[in-house]
Formats: sequence, structure tokens, C-alpha cells
Amino acid sequence: MYVQGMTTEVPLDTVLSASRLPRWRLVRAIVSAAMLLAAAAALLVASLQRWVWAADLGTFSALVTEDHQSLIEDHLYDFVVPADPWQNVGQAAQLSGVAFLLLAAGALCLTAACASKRWISPGSWLIALAVSIPFGLIGVHGLLSGLSDAPSSLELIASSPLLIVIQLPGIVALAVIAARRSAAWTAAAILLSGATLPGYLVATFMIAPVFAGGTSYDTTRWTETVVAASIALAGIAVAVGVATGHRRFVDRLSAEPRQPTRAPQVSES
Repeated sequence: MYVQGMTTEVPLDTVLSASRLPRWRLVRAIVSAAMLLAAAAALLVASLQRWVWAADLGTFSALVTEDHQSLIEDHLYDFVVPADPWQNVGQAAQLSGVAFLLLAAGALCLTAACASKRWISPGSWLIALAVSIPFGLIGVHGLLSGLSDAPSSLELIASSPLLIVIQLPGIVALAVIAARRSAAWTAAAILLSGATLPGYLVATFMIAPVFAGGTSYDTTRWTETVVAASIALAGIAVAVGVATGHRRFVDRLSAEPRQPTRAPQVSES
């Protein structure tokens, strides 16, 4: 049985086998999307603990001043990269730590999904580590800080400018290799930059003020929520790339001329 293509007929069994991403690429992409969406959910709950439950439901209600500025905006309660002096808000730091560990795993799986072959090349490994290690360090630092109610010994490492120098070129390289697979995966790689330390600053000074009605004297309300949204969009983009990737295979098949097959000739004796 044949399926009509754009310019020629394509065997149905060929379409069915080629209309799916390779299984190893598919599994890695699905795991990446799941990790990124889980990371976004964990960071969202952490942000709600700070900006909704703690600020408005009693924990810090006594700290609200006459101009409606709450001391919950003070850097004292920043939980993504806790720095001394610091106070945890509920389990915000633990949730943020888990979120960034999931983010590191999701970025690693996305890089593996973009690899040319099943076995990841050394170059792809370098890109994966450049993107994932800074997220992982932030995650470990946040988790340990939350568990001990004090900034961990990784404070200086997790906030080091050297990580930015390593990570941002890694994200650019990931976007480049992702472009060979899916435009959606390229978008996902770019959206990961929203969870970097520069992305956090962009969120607090440029994006969060749009929703908060202005900047804060310290951390603008909903900053971590904006970062969570960027991670969620990256996860959705990976999922979209999985869902739409098969069309590229079908289009290639339908554009290639099919070699005609001849029925075997039976000689008459």
C-alpha cells in the first residue's frame, strides 16, 4: 500500500517507520520535557510560598508598611541563591533547590536528544556540562541551605561570575545544535537562559515589574515566578518539538522520488 506524497507515492510502511523520531532521541526529549515542567512546578510553588502565602497570609503580615511595601521583598528572603544574611521562607529554598536540580537534568537530556548519534560525542558532552553544571550547583546550594536554614558553603561558587561565562556560551551552542533538529528545541534552549543568573536579573528588573506594578527596593515581587514561567515554556517547547518532529521526516520522504519496483518475470519453458 502506498501513501500519496507531495510529488510521489511513498510506501505506507516506510512512512510509519520514518514518521517517528529515533527511539533514543524520543525518550531523551520526553524525559527532558518532563524534567523541565517538573522544575517549573517546584519553582512556582516556592515563589508562591514567598509572594502569596508568607506575605499575605500571616507569616510576614506584620511587616507590611503603610505604602504597601512588604519586607518580604528584602534580599534577606531571596531563596534561589541564598546569601548570608538569609532567612528561609517555609520550604522555598528546598523547593528551589529541587527545581534547579531537575532543570540541570532536563538541560542535560535536551542536549543528549540533540546529539547526532545515539552515543553522545565529546563536543556534545562539553555543551551539556557547560549548561547543566551551573544549574546543578545552584540546586545543590539551595537544597543544602534550606535543609540547614543557613547558606551552604557553596554560596560563592553558586553565584560566581565564572559560571555565567561558562553557561551562556553553552546555551548558545545548545541552541545551534538544536536548530538541526527542531525550531521548537532551539526556542527551548534560548528559554533556558531565563533561569540563569543574568536571566534572574532581567526577570527582577524588567519583566516582574510589569506584573508587580513597579520595581522593589530589593527583589521585585513575582521574580521567581517569571523564572518558573521561562522554564515551563522551555519544557512546552521541547514537547512541541517531539509532537511535530515527525513531519520533517515525512516531508523528506515525499520529496524524494521513489524507485519503481518491477514484478519478477517468469520465463516460460
